[in-house]
Amino acid sequence: MGRKALHTQEQVFDAADQLAAAGKEVTPTALREALGGGSLTTIYRHLEAWEDTRKSLPAPVSIPMPDAVKLAFNQTWQTAANEAGKEITAIREKADTEIKAANRRLEEAVAAIAQLENEQQADADRLEALETTLAGEREGSHRAVADAAARHAGLSATVEQMSFQIEGLKGELAAARSEAAVERKRHAAELSETRNEIRTLSEKLGKAHGTVDVLRAQVAEQQATIRNLSERK
Repeated sequence: MGRKALHTQEQVFDAADQLAAAGKEVTPTALREALGGGSLTTIYRHLEAWEDTRKSLPAPVSIPMPDAVKLAFNQTWQTAANEAGKEITAIREKADTEIKAANRRLEEAVAAIAQLENEQQADADRLEALETTLAGEREGSHRAVADAAARHAGLSATVEQMSFQIEGLKGELAAARSEAAVERKRHAAELSETRNEIRTLSEKLGKAHGTVDVLRAQVAEQQATIRNLSERK
């Protein structure tokens, strides 16, 4: 049983760029589908790097004060700008705090997924090793029975003992498979819960970014109003 495919950063970046160009949301699940599978731990790590490359800080806005603006208007303009700056700073600090908290939760979720994937892989390896051992024992018992039958007809006790060993191994294999099935169900439930938590965190991040965008639009509208008032003066 093979391990999960590990995709390179370049492959994940290409898939993310294609999703973004198509106007689709770039999520770990969407990337995994686009890549045809793979480890969620690796995809999360490369997705964070891809998002970092797309981040850009808003350029500072400089609003020159017209010479013809009267003192009263200047004071009003300055007061409005100060209030807007305070509001922007407060919302930005709140958004930064929420984003940092969400990132910590995401890191914990990624670590939990990595642990679950490792446990699943370990279960699969143990099951594969047991199946290999059983196959080897079965082949060895068949050869032993054939040799014993050809040389001594009175080795039935040895054949019976080998049969008991085979039945014992079959029982162990059945028990291991049953245990592995239970573990897989448990892991699947934990993965589903973790993914739901990640989806909720992603929605919170989207709302935080949306709040910042709305604030930027309000500032732009205020700037436009100020310019219109300046032109009327």
